[in-house]
Parts: sequence; structure tokens; C-alpha cells
Amino acid sequence: MPKTPQIPPHPRNVVIVAFANANLLDIAGPLQVFRSANAWAGGDGAVVPYAVGIVAPSAPAVLT
Repeated sequence: MPKTPQIPPHPRNVVIVAFANANLLDIAGPLQVFRSANAWAGGDGAVVPYAVGIVAPSAPAVLT
């Protein structure tokens, strides 16, 4: 087993679903985890492991 994690050459798509009356932490918490992972792994111009997006059933705003 390698000592360093293997990062795929293309980011993995991660979609966080926002819906009406969701707790803000339910959206912001996972978003921050993946952004932190990208910051840790994507240093020095490396490919980041995650492409994170937020989707919602209605646009442009979701009330939380």
C-alpha cells in the first residue's frame, strides 16, 4: 500500500443538495470539508481531488 494517497488525474464531482428549510450547517459543513481537502491536496498547482457544487430544486435562492 502506498504511503501517500493516490489522487485521480481528474477531480471527482461532489454535489451538495440544498433544499428549503435545510440547516445552514448541513450545506456549509460538507462544503468546507471538501474545500479543506482540496486545499490540503491541491498545493503547488496539483490537481484538486474534488469538484464541489451546490444544487437546489429552485433558483436563485433557497431559504434555510
